[in-house]
Amino acid sequence: MDVPPPAGGPHYPACSASPNPLVGACTPGVLSETLSVEGALRELEYRLDVLKLDSVVLFSNARGIYLGDACVRPLFAELERHAVVVFVHPTASPDAAARTLGLPDSLIDFTTDTTRAVAQLHYGDTFARTPSVSYIFSHVGGTIPYLATRFSIVDAMRVIPGAEERGDALRRLYWDTACPGTPLIYRCFGPWLA
Repeated sequence: MDVPPPAGGPHYPACSASPNPLVGACTPGVLSETLSVEGALRELEYRLDVLKLDSVVLFSNARGIYLGDACVRPLFAELERHAVVVFVHPTASPDAAARTLGLPDSLIDFTTDTTRAVAQLHYGDTFARTPSVSYIFSHVGGTIPYLATRFSIVDAMRVIPGAEERGDALRRLYWDTACPGTPLIYRCFGPWLA
C-alpha cells in the first residue's frame, strides 16, 4: 500500500506545548504517527479520499494532548465530513506519577486513559459536533462502565455547562468487548442502554 510518510513541518499553533499533538489517522492495524494536526489532515485526505478507507484508529492521547482538546477540532471536523468509524485505543499515560508505581500501563492507566478521552470528548462536545462519526472504544470503555451513572448524574445536574447540546451523545458510542468482561460490567452501561 502506498501511504505517504508521516508529515512534519510546523506544529499547529494551539498545540505548540507538545511536539506531537496527536497520533493520527491510521488504517486498521497500520499505525502512522503524525507530528501536527495539519499533517494528520493531509494523511486523512490521502487515506479517506484517495485510498477510500472508511475508518481510522486514534490513540486516546499523545503526550498529554487528548482527543477532545480544542487543537484537534479540525481533525474531528474532517472525520465528521467523511462520516467515518473511529476506533480509539489507549496509550501510555502522560501522568509522570504513573511511572513511579512500577506498574505496567495496561494494569491501571490504559483503562483510566480511555476514560479521560471519553470524558473530554463528551464534555468538550466533540461527540455532539460529530453525529456522523461512529466511535468504538477499546477494552469495554476503560472505567466508563463503572462511571456511567456518574456521567448521567453530572449531565442531569448540569455541573458542566452544555448538557442540552450533548443530549444523548453517549448512547451512540460502541464498546469493544474483546477485553474480558462479565455480565456485571455490561449492566453498568445501564444509563446509556435504557
